[in-house]
Amino acid sequence: MISALNVNALESLEGKVTLLEPTQLPKALNFQLDVGNARCPEKTWLKWSNENAENNMAIYNTMLAAFVTGSTVRVYLSDGSECKGQYLHIIRDKK
Repeated sequence: MISALNVNALESLEGKVTLLEPTQLPKALNFQLDVGNARCPEKTWLKWSNENAENNMAIYNTMLAAFVTGSTVRVYLSDGSECKGQYLHIIRDKK
């Protein structure tokens, strides 16, 4: 059976990274954005955790770059009730 995932159908948050908590790396990264929604209000700890430690480190590096530069990120949340990222985009802000 083959199935396709439409990333646009997932719930997402788009905002600036305000806090990174990397002490659980390489297993997981906790972070906060300056935006929220009903499921994951602003200042809620969001989580990125993948079985692949290299993926977690790549996401940390991307989030760190976004934090330092003030770039916007779009985090697509996994299905379910938790505030866990499944996909990530870094967005160049328009000038």
